[in-house]
Amino acid sequence: MTTKPLLSDNYKNAYRDFHPSGVPCIYKSGPDWPEGQDQWTWWTKREVRPVHGHPIQHDWLPIGKHICERLDFLHVEWTSINPLAYANEDETKPFCPFIVCIGVEPESLSYQAAVDAATAVNEIPALSGFGAIEVAFVESAVALDEDVFRPDLETSTGFSRDDKYGHYKPFTTTLGLSIAPLERPQSESTGALYFRLGKDNNRTVILTPARVNSDIMRLDEGWQLRAGDRVIAPGNTAYNHAVEAVKHRIEKLQYDVKYKSEEILELGEPVEGEDPELQESRERLSAIVKESTRGIRGMEKLLDKVTMKHATPEERTIGVVLHSTTSSEPYGFPNDWALVELDNDKIDWPSFYGNKVYIGASSFHFKYYTRPTLFATGNSSKPYRTWDDKFEYPLDGLLQATGIVSDDEMRNPKGVDDQGEQCLLVAKNGSTTGVTFGRVNGLESFRRDPAAKRVSISLAVLPYINRYGDDRDNRIYRRFSAPGDDGAVVLTSDGRIVGILTGGTGLEEFGYMGVSYLTPYWWLDKQIQAKFPESSLYEAVESKVWRELLRQERI
Repeated sequence: MTTKPLLSDNYKNAYRDFHPSGVPCIYKSGPDWPEGQDQWTWWTKREVRPVHGHPIQHDWLPIGKHICERLDFLHVEWTSINPLAYANEDETKPFCPFIVCIGVEPESLSYQAAVDAATAVNEIPALSGFGAIEVAFVESAVALDEDVFRPDLETSTGFSRDDKYGHYKPFTTTLGLSIAPLERPQSESTGALYFRLGKDNNRTVILTPARVNSDIMRLDEGWQLRAGDRVIAPGNTAYNHAVEAVKHRIEKLQYDVKYKSEEILELGEPVEGEDPELQESRERLSAIVKESTRGIRGMEKLLDKVTMKHATPEERTIGVVLHSTTSSEPYGFPNDWALVELDNDKIDWPSFYGNKVYIGASSFHFKYYTRPTLFATGNSSKPYRTWDDKFEYPLDGLLQATGIVSDDEMRNPKGVDDQGEQCLLVAKNGSTTGVTFGRVNGLESFRRDPAAKRVSISLAVLPYINRYGDDRDNRIYRRFSAPGDDGAVVLTSDGRIVGILTGGTGLEEFGYMGVSYLTPYWWLDKQIQAKFPESSLYEAVESKVWRELLRQERI
């Protein structure tokens, strides 16, 4: 029995260069990357960063197209070309401000072929007057079982266990909802935005990808939504996962009631003149028991409703596909979108919030994200604010989508990240991974479907690691999206629309850990208006989340 050779037999840093992404490197040109300062770490953790303001920016599209053609000429089975920067995790400046990372089908490219191809790729920027650049060939393809990559049940919505509305959300029409064709209820994507169709205010549609649950690089045309197809929400996987999360929540609350009640008994009956701290403990525990008991009633009522009335896909039908298109120009953005017209009788309009994206319980996000991520960033020595001081976190956790981020701002963002680097910080709520935060790259990525030989461009969204959270070493926090999130709308902190997710790259055991892709909304909006000139985004709706919670929990 022969042993399969390791990539590190030829390239010593094959499993170190992009650690901990899990993406192996066949070959990287240029000098060895520096190790981090943490002497207790065996392998240095790398962090992918966006590229903004690089001299190559204005020439990148023709250079990138030339690279695509050169790789095809060399018969390289490439899947993606990503212009990126890399830094050691927790270090301010990237040690590599620009590298062209080329994804190839696993086991399709030998070491020597990668060396030769890297040399050929490096010749292309030189023709435009640029010096040598770093080029890496990595094994990267996507064909994933999305159920593997969902967050743990306690945080299945992406939020803390005390986030009440997060357990109701999967069964509502709040954006971030899972949708799937009735004929393929396991093939899920995410609803993006709601629209009005012209003057007829009774007709409402939701935007979603035309291709559902595609594996990004190996697109199956048979999985395309077509006009007349019935659509359900949520899809089977999201529904089952959400039901299990509710059951888990009930068990947790029952545990609290049992053991807090026992603690109350151990404290004994109140007596005159007892220690005030004893009285405070009894009152605190009693409040927990009361709140947990109320929570159990609400969760049990929700569980009865969704298992009795929405258990089958047919009972979860929300509408019919009105329009679907997948026609794309070579080296253009993927023109992959569909509009699903909602059945007015299937929608719970009192709990319909229009184009508001649920980004979670405010207490959780203020605790973990106000310093390093979406809303305000900084450190004790040099404070930065990523957003306008006028921005206020939505107390109900719902961020209104309004306005469009321009092409120029995507390439030249006004904000900065926690290192003070130029950055466009964004958030999304997808049906698989819930709420995540990321940074939009300033240069286009190229994606290739090996079967159809079709090349398109997208903007990469890179994961933004939570530096102050308890789960920063958990791999699910090192990705922006996973299969099933395709279609999720990507927003800035003030709710402006950046784009719609259209997939990502990674390996089977890791998901979209390094790069997710979006189609910019400034471009997609033009395609929608060309087909439906009288359509418009659904107007802002008054938020009634907490009143709705009280209504749901009331017996």
